Amino acid sequence: MQMSTKRLRKKLKMFINETLIAVFFRLFNFCLVIGLAAYGFKKYIMPGIRDAMIKDEAEREFLIAEQHVLERRLTDLQEVLQQDADVYKCYAAKIDEWKKVVAHQEVLCQKECEARQTAFVIKEKNKIEWRNKMALQSLVAKKVVEDLHTSLTQHFKKNDAGEAYLEDIIHFMNEKSL
Repeated sequence: MQMSTKRLRKKLKMFINETLIAVFFRLFNFCLVIGLAAYGFKKYIMPGIRDAMIKDEAEREFLIAEQHVLERRLTDLQEVLQQDADVYKCYAAKIDEWKKVVAHQEVLCQKECEARQTAFVIKEKNKIEWRNKMALQSLVAKKVVEDLHTSLTQHFKKNDAGEAYLEDIIHFMNEKSL
């Protein structure tokens, strides 16, 4: 049995040595795989990730800058809109004032037009009255002249009456001229 124990020990030692070697190679293989994976990751994958991160960071910075530009534009547009609103209010006030002035002028023009029409009507009425008066005077004057002609002709058939009448007329005209 001694031999068998020696053998057994030897086999056991060998088994332990083989197991140790197997574990060592497994560990070595594992480290080698991990190392190769880390090397491949660093060499091939990491630059792509780094480039993507740099690209994403640049895009983020660009978007932030664009946001600032758009915010400035929005502020500028709001200022322009406010200025336009102020100008609109100013023009609206001026237009309202002009409307009031125009309405007042229309009222004045209408009153003036009515006054002219009234004056025209009165003037035409006066002209018609004057024409009627002149026509009436003309008729009356013709009748008076005819009547006077007849009566004066009879009255002045006497010589003395004509001279006395002329002296009265000359005397009357001299008094009116003074």
